[in-house]
Amino acid sequence: TLFPNLDFDKAPAMSEAGAVVWLNPVGWEKIEDGVFLRRGLRVVRYHPPYGHSGTRGWLERVSSVLGLKGVARVFESAQERHAGDFAALGRECRRRTVALIGDRTDIGLFASEGRIFGFSVAGLLCDLGFNVRCLVWSAEGGERARPLRRPKTAGGQGTIEFDSFSSRGELDRALGRGIDLVFSHFNHDPRLEAHGLPGFTEQIFEPGLEGLLRTGRRLLTKCAARPFPRHRAYLKPWQK
Repeated sequence: TLFPNLDFDKAPAMSEAGAVVWLNPVGWEKIEDGVFLRRGLRVVRYHPPYGHSGTRGWLERVSSVLGLKGVARVFESAQERHAGDFAALGRECRRRTVALIGDRTDIGLFASEGRIFGFSVAGLLCDLGFNVRCLVWSAEGGERARPLRRPKTAGGQGTIEFDSFSSRGELDRALGRGIDLVFSHFNHDPRLEAHGLPGFTEQIFEPGLEGLLRTGRRLLTKCAARPFPRHRAYLKPWQK
């Protein structure tokens, strides 16, 4: 392996390479392109190929830097081949609501492309067709939480809305109103467990179109695993 020491002598196969293409350069910013350019390697460093627009943009950049032909047609063919799958998946996703919880900074990071994960969590969920509900903490009662905009990367048939909370009780009530899945890094999140809500992280997302399909199906499986409403009354409450 070449990383993390960038010792080319320990990676003799690199002498046969003509380019370095980053799948996801987020977190590797300290490794400058010059390290590879000085060895005659072309470098492609761009937003990773997540979602429809992200995959198209990544392929276009790779094609441009490496002088490849016909990449646009390959992508269009893949879209056409999977159109039926995405349509069916989208119909199922539109029946589900996914929550993102945090303050304005957190929600801004979840909605932005490239600043933390290399892709927009909210944008990809919308790409799949999910309804995204951003629960934004605000000490002022939340009125200032609403002006946040729909992610530019959000495509597909999904929707995005913003609601606010200023106390544990308000958050607890919000989680009980039609939410099926929540983004959370806690393995055992008592806020979610009180409502039988499954959680997920950015690790569930896969690059490429087929990866997006697999991601959507996994997210739907998580939604379907939630306890039936009549059983949720026996769950331990988070708020007493």
